[in-house]
Parts: sequence; C-alpha cells; structure tokens
Amino acid sequence: MLEKYISKQNLKKLLGRVIKNSTLVAPVRPYGEVLFEDVKFADSIVFDFENALNSPKDWVLLNDEDLLETASPQKKPLVIFGARACDTKAIGLLDKFFARTFKDPAYFKKRDSILIITLACENYGRNCFCGSVDGGPYLTDGFDIQLTDIGEGYFLEAASKKAEGFIKRYSGLIKNTGAAQKKLKEDNIKNIKQPEEARFSLENVYKNIGEEKAPDAFWKDLAQRCQSCGGCLLICPACSCFYVTDKKISAKKIARMRSLDACYYEGFSRMAGGYNPVATRSLMMRRKFYHKLVQQLDEFNQAGCTGCGRCNEICPGNVNWLESIKRIDKYV
Repeated sequence: MLEKYISKQNLKKLLGRVIKNSTLVAPVRPYGEVLFEDVKFADSIVFDFENALNSPKDWVLLNDEDLLETASPQKKPLVIFGARACDTKAIGLLDKFFARTFKDPAYFKKRDSILIITLACENYGRNCFCGSVDGGPYLTDGFDIQLTDIGEGYFLEAASKKAEGFIKRYSGLIKNTGAAQKKLKEDNIKNIKQPEEARFSLENVYKNIGEEKAPDAFWKDLAQRCQSCGGCLLICPACSCFYVTDKKISAKKIARMRSLDACYYEGFSRMAGGYNPVATRSLMMRRKFYHKLVQQLDEFNQAGCTGCGRCNEICPGNVNWLESIKRIDKYV
C-alpha cells in the first residue's frame, strides 16, 4: 500500500484537473442537501458533510441499463470522489455479488473503469452505525484511494493498481508522507467514538435471526408501518436486486434492460400462475433482515448493510432499521 500526503489546496487543484481528463462525481450541496452529482467545477465540491443523501452506487449499478449497449468500456474514465467508507464497502459487496457465479460483463466493463476516492469520516453522523457492521468509519482494505483529514491536508493511502496509476499521473500535487503525519492519521481514527445508541452485536443479530428468536408480533409491528414504497432498498448502497425485460425500441431494435427492483414490492416474488411465497409484508420484512444480516454474511463474509443510515432518512413509515436491529439483538 502506498502512503502519501496531499494538501487541501493541492487536492482542489487535482480535482480540477480530473474534471478536464475524466468524468468526476463528487458531493455537492445544490439545494441544501448534499448529493453526489456529476461535477463540472471543483469549487462546487463540498468536503465537510456527514453523508450524501444518495450514494455512488447510482453510477456503478444504474437504475436502468441496456445490457447489450452498455457491455463496452466507458468513453471517459469515471472518478468518484468523497465516497464515505460505508459506500466504498457497499460497492465492494456489489463487486462480490456480480462475480459470485460469473463476472457480469455489463457490470464489470463499467466498474473496472471507475476509480473511487474514499473520504474517511471524522465522526459519526446522526443516523450512522457503520462501526457495528464493519462498514467504517475508516477502511483498512478494499479501496482504491482513501483520504484522512489531518489538518492542513490529507493522509493518502492507495491500495489498488488503478490508484497507483492515478497517483503517478498527478504526482506533482502529491507528496511523500512522514511518521508525524501517519501518527496524526492514527490518532484521528482512534478519536472517532461510536455513539452508544448506534451499537449492537452483529453476532447476536445473526444468531437471533437465524434461530428465529424474534416473535411474529415483531415482524407484524414493522409490517404495519411499512408502506412497501421500496425507498429504503433503492437508496441502499448495498442492495443489488434487479429484474430483466426485453423492450422494443424500434422495428429493428430490441433492448435487454436491467432495472433495479425491491423485495418490498408485492410482485418481487410472484411466480408464474400468480403464486407468491412471500405475499405478506411481515414475510417481506423477515426476508429482508435474513438476507442482509444472515445470508450475505454466510455467502460473502460481509453484511448486506454497511451502516450508512439512509434508510432511516427516507422511510415515510418510521420503520427504523437501526432500532429494529437493536431490538433483535436483545432477543434471547
């Protein structure tokens, strides 16, 4: 792993140059909320924020994509700047999902041309619980570049071949680092304290869901509040459910479209003939918790939740994901 240093002034210069050479996605604050968007000017990028309302997944796994048309490399390389640890960790899970039986060509042709610059967190946001699911606030592996704020600049870590090439290209703005700067980075990480209300035992949750310790009344309580809007799943940086349809574009062209789906939709599990093995909201709730907190741990050694807290931000029914997990944690 390469360890370097970049001043805050030079980082802005670097991002300005990236805009000229690549497509840059970064956090901006256009309407009061922080959002990831395509950026044309480095001055519009925000650095001091908890997390963006949307996630970088929007550029990695598109809401609608033609599997035949997109199975070719992007014309310009894509750089995503400012991803929090939870989002980078989630994209790592998507990588595992789309390579589990074979490498999905449409996904990886796009993904392989994307470089992600992770911005390590300085504290926990109001809805964050990444520390309880090994989603952050700082990564030890699985990233391209990670920046940690150490005052006048950032401690830079590069952990991929793409990152090494990127650093070489912009080497005039990136400097060598020393022991004092590394100690600042390590001290800053140690000083990040997870709030007590964001703590739970993932091991207990895994065990209690697998052994069905939560009573039916628990799932029915969540189901009564859930609107089945799918918002929590579509905004989740780690969800990967999709469906495929063939769409007639013209008399001579058919598009094979992959579109995002959500397991809270009534038709998600409906089979031919109309039979639905997961027909009620309480069963949908149970399936989601099992999939994210048991099944994906078994399959990928990683929870299907990285603790970003966006689902709590967007839910109109106050189905609080964190509080629900904490309730499961306490069942014995």
